[in-house]
Amino acid sequence: MGLWSSDARYFADLEPAASIGENAARRALAMLGAKTPATRKAPVVFEPLTGCEVVADVFHGLEGQRVLRGMSFLKDKLGKRVGSRLATFVDDGRMPRRMGSRPFDVEGIPTKRLPAIARGVLKAYFYDYRSAKKAGTSPTGNARRGFASIPDVAENNFYLIPGTTSKDDLLSSVKEGLLVTRMLGFGVNITTGDYSRGAEGMWLRDGKVSHPVSGVTIASNLGDLLKGIEAVASDLRFFGRFGSPTFAVGEMTIAGD
Repeated sequence: MGLWSSDARYFADLEPAASIGENAARRALAMLGAKTPATRKAPVVFEPLTGCEVVADVFHGLEGQRVLRGMSFLKDKLGKRVGSRLATFVDDGRMPRRMGSRPFDVEGIPTKRLPAIARGVLKAYFYDYRSAKKAGTSPTGNARRGFASIPDVAENNFYLIPGTTSKDDLLSSVKEGLLVTRMLGFGVNITTGDYSRGAEGMWLRDGKVSHPVSGVTIASNLGDLLKGIEAVASDLRFFGRFGSPTFAVGEMTIAGD
């Protein structure tokens, strides 16, 4: 299987349909002959598609109502180091032409650019009016609602700030590890940070793709994952309202044969 997609607020910003199909086909063909490696600990690289899933998990840990209930691995961490110095996560409701951009949220609170984690230090949680009142603070412009629901905390455009290294240079620096191109299943506990997802991708050896990999599980803790970010590339891409560049984590458990 191979997956690729494109979504945009403006039709002109969408990738051509042929390009989406070619990317999906190329990714499917690349998985032919996949192997399952022996269980080990090794570096793991997330490309933008899979990185956005990690970024979404980080956002959920920053939701104010979760923090108030003690149901976030980031509770009681305000002002403390929770990630490496390469880990800066921003929510920005004012980015031009982005899916989550809006001048104000559903409660009328103006949106803004808010660094929640800056160079690894936790600076802010995200609140709607209700959770902000309980926390004794101000709402952050992150309230969304459906047609039949009350307002709740949600992202505007939440992303990991890109670095200056190209994706190719980042991959070439990996002596041996896994480039994750697809994740499967649900195995994330936001309360404890425990992280375990089925994965497939490419095995890297001496900075080059050695062979495709399937049938593995990658495991860690989100707190350790954030602290273990060792490289961030410049290829920021958004999928929906979450964005991520390619980034490398120094060590995760890769469970295979």
